[in-house]
Amino acid sequence: MVETCLIFSPHQDDACLACGGAILKKTKKKENIVIINTCNGRNVFLLFFGVKDNPSPKEIEQIRNEEDIKAMNLLGVPKENIIFLGFEDVLMYKQRKNAEEKILELIKKIKPSEVYIPSDIEIHPDHIITSEVVKKCLRKINFKNPVYEYYVWSRSKIKEKKDLITVDISEELDMKKKAIQEYKSQVEIFLPQQKEPVLEKEFINQFYQNKEFFKKIDIFKNENILYKFYKGIKVRFISLLWTKFKI
Repeated sequence: MVETCLIFSPHQDDACLACGGAILKKTKKKENIVIINTCNGRNVFLLFFGVKDNPSPKEIEQIRNEEDIKAMNLLGVPKENIIFLGFEDVLMYKQRKNAEEKILELIKKIKPSEVYIPSDIEIHPDHIITSEVVKKCLRKINFKNPVYEYYVWSRSKIKEKKDLITVDISEELDMKKKAIQEYKSQVEIFLPQQKEPVLEKEFINQFYQNKEFFKKIDIFKNENILYKFYKGIKVRFISLLWTKFKI
């Protein structure tokens, strides 16, 4: 039986940014990779630049999905192994119950040998909710296989983390860079209204290094109740701040 590595990506580019080299390492060894994108990423131009049409949020979602398929193909992940759940961008916390049902069903079906999730110290609310929902689903089935967290928006804080796993991606870095460049809507000036890309060069350069960082986590470890409360407030506050009532 072929073992499967399951990677949860809040948005279409997150898994490639944080795990692209590790993904390529695994596919080179003929390991099976499944990517689950939890959110649709459709509101990025509405939130950043106030663009409501030409392209519409629905069109942006399709563009970003196609970019992800192309990027993951470069990393050895076939189209049929990429799942788009389509929860509303920045507002996943409002769809948490539905997300739990769908994700639990997929985990049971895929039966992964290991799981990768975004860290819950991320600033982006969709990253935090994705992390929390996946961990809750894994606990429900008493998942005993390894679970690792990765870092996108919290990458600057990883030096504070203990017991980090460092993966050398020197041989995979060139291809990872090519894969990241497939997310043209995020790394290039994509619309006339833009003066800079959604993801600035300084941010992207963090992922153009020959190392990727992960941490093995204990999903059954009791979480401090005050920290849990803080995360809930943080998610709602940032979601409200980012949307500015536009969505």
